[in-house]
Amino acid sequence: MVDVLHHVPEGKRVKAVDEAIKRVGTGGIFLFKDMVESPFWRRLAHNIDDLIFSGEWVRQVKTAEVEAHVKAAGFVLVESQEIPRIFYGNTLRVFRRL
Repeated sequence: MVDVLHHVPEGKRVKAVDEAIKRVGTGGIFLFKDMVESPFWRRLAHNIDDLIFSGEWVRQVKTAEVEAHVKAAGFVLVESQEIPRIFYGNTLRVFRRL
């Protein structure tokens, strides 16, 4: 799930994650990458970019909530990174289904 969840309405995000993770078999990988929550200026850069290119003012995803939800579904976190990219920044989580 790469750079998608912030485009999903907040009330539908859990279902979107559930739909994605149910397709991952035992031993399989679920990848979550999205915009960083902080610092503010990186988040703002993403918001402006999305407003220009997709016409949406998006709301950031709470990475900790996604992480907790995916772990509760039987996955383990195997990689966690915050990736700065000039004005932007991404959060990356890699999970493996047990």
